[in-house]
Amino acid sequence: MDRDQINARLLEVQGEIDGLDLATATGRRAYEALEAEEKTLRSALRRLERGNGPQGEDAEAREWAGVVAGLRMRDYVFAAANEAPLAGRAREVHEERFRDAVGASLGGVVFPLDLLGARADAATNLNTDGASETSMFVPRMFRPPLAGFFGIPMPRVPAGESKYVTVTGGSAGTDRNRGVAVDAAEVTHTVTTAKPGRISVRAVIRDEDALRHESFEEAVQTDLYAALGDGMDREIMSDLRGGLEAVADDATALTASHLLGKVSAHVDGVHALDVDALKLILGTDSFTALAKLLFDSTASAGVDKLKDWKVQYRVTAETGVVPAKANNNLQKVLVRKGADARDAVCPVWETGRLVRDPYTNAAKGELALTIHGFYGGTKVLRAAGFALDNFKLA
Repeated sequence: MDRDQINARLLEVQGEIDGLDLATATGRRAYEALEAEEKTLRSALRRLERGNGPQGEDAEAREWAGVVAGLRMRDYVFAAANEAPLAGRAREVHEERFRDAVGASLGGVVFPLDLLGARADAATNLNTDGASETSMFVPRMFRPPLAGFFGIPMPRVPAGESKYVTVTGGSAGTDRNRGVAVDAAEVTHTVTTAKPGRISVRAVIRDEDALRHESFEEAVQTDLYAALGDGMDREIMSDLRGGLEAVADDATALTASHLLGKVSAHVDGVHALDVDALKLILGTDSFTALAKLLFDSTASAGVDKLKDWKVQYRVTAETGVVPAKANNNLQKVLVRKGADARDAVCPVWETGRLVRDPYTNAAKGELALTIHGFYGGTKVLRAAGFALDNFKLA
């Protein structure tokens, strides 16, 4: 696995861990297996980085990871809460790197978006009586991210636009006799430009609630960070679906043999070399229909073959990603062919903006927290790495 594939799988593992029920024995066993896989992947990533030497992108990434490790989110929150300038290491990093960052001149506090990389599903301890009694703030449940599962990289980029050059045509290798020149061919390419767009979350805290729990504001911030990541993932996948070529409606109801044909048709010998290179994102109705086929008590050879195939899939109820079942019982699904991380990209600007507003609704005893993140939308660079399909469920 290369670096992009390892990072994509790490995102998948973290998403799978997020969805586990640790109250059950099955969930705990799955957690132990995923945790071991995560350690293995991170070790492999470190070996790759060491092998690439001290120069280039990996050295820069290691250096930046060390900088982020020395920062504390509470320093940015303190600055926002007190309308004070950043201090200490946070101020130094801001002056060196983020003075001209996206949103830096708009008010609030600009912070490195990588500070939000910590797991946001952890419970937050709340001091409930100002002394020793502690209760738990249980956050909202969000679905596991799909962008990582589909291998869509989200590189951090500085201020400015990001451009991606994709080669679309050129010379083909041809056999020539001795002394015969090879014909020249023009190298064709496209340039895709990504501009920063904004995704935001906002919450209002009442003074009465803040006084009941000493760390309530911190807990709300944790929830907002998770909501920001969930919203960005949803938009990334919705953008991807919108960038793919429409597919004709399937007139044949789903059977085991028909599904075998539909799935195998996506093995193109270039992006996907076998069915185990395919990934599907299904709607809940499609998954229900598929499950009925797989576990039909009158299993046919086709069903047995389906069970042998190792096609990876995820299920989502997000209609912006997989639209709801249509009146004609058709539901579209997303297909990923292969795992080349250069088929699509969604750049994420490296700073977010935290705005703490205790003034606008002060008469109501309300404090507003707003967090902005900036991303470029999903840019499909090689559409052949993806496909839309549809299942006729009845």
